[in-house]
Amino acid sequence: MLFGTGLYSKNLPRLRCADRARASFRHEVWGGYNIYPTNVEAAIYSHPSVAEAIVIGVPDPYRGETVKAFVVLRGDATLTLEDLQAHLKDRLSPIEMPRQREVREQLPKIRIWQAFAP
Repeated sequence: MLFGTGLYSKNLPRLRCADRARASFRHEVWGGYNIYPTNVEAAIYSHPSVAEAIVIGVPDPYRGETVKAFVVLRGDATLTLEDLQAHLKDRLSPIEMPRQREVREQLPKIRIWQAFAP
């Protein structure tokens, strides 16, 4: 783990290859399928109101873990969870669909200006 940022580096002194330490999370009710945050984030970025996005797995009493999306909106745009889900309906499977949405003014960044999960 790299300085508690959620990033993992294979060559720590030179930082050649970095990625999320936890690149997927499991959706237990649906047969233990893996959900990859980068796939969900790419779909969310296709919404015209979204400037930035990041998703994480959060505890869910029924599913084990479920998808929560943190988004930064463009300008004065608004985005409800229902609007986001309607936009993502043809882009994501039901197990990848965000069940929670939180709008933020900005997402936390690390030195390389990459957003990381709060």
